[in-house]
Amino acid sequence: MARAGTRNGGMPLHPCAAFVVAGAALSPIPGPNVALIVANSLAHGPRYSLLTVAGTTSAMVPRPALTIMGMATLLVGVADWFQALRWIGVAYPLYPGIGATRAPAQDPTATDPQGPSVRAAFPRDFSSP
Repeated sequence: MARAGTRNGGMPLHPCAAFVVAGAALSPIPGPNVALIVANSLAHGPRYSLLTVAGTTSAMVPRPALTIMGMATLLVGVADWFQALRWIGVAYPLYPGIGATRAPAQDPTATDPQGPSVRAAFPRDFSSP
């Protein structure tokens, strides 16, 4: 006999419903890849936008491949180091953010691209969860 609030004796329905609501609320929010693509598109035109899309898309291939090869097991073994790396990742945006607030304003269309967008997009997408 199934317990109250469960379906076929499985997981209770309220955590499932909370997950569905959270997923529906967070899905329309663009992530860092979309921000990078839009920024490159507005600043440098459609060519760099497409290069950025190529970079972020190509970074999606190694992640599942590494997972399949057992990188998840390795990460469990170095969980403390990974936690420290996460906090460094939290603190890192402060450095360019503070520098950007102190720098004089620039016209983004007047600057030259810093290099091919694939080189900028791949590490950004590969390192994001």
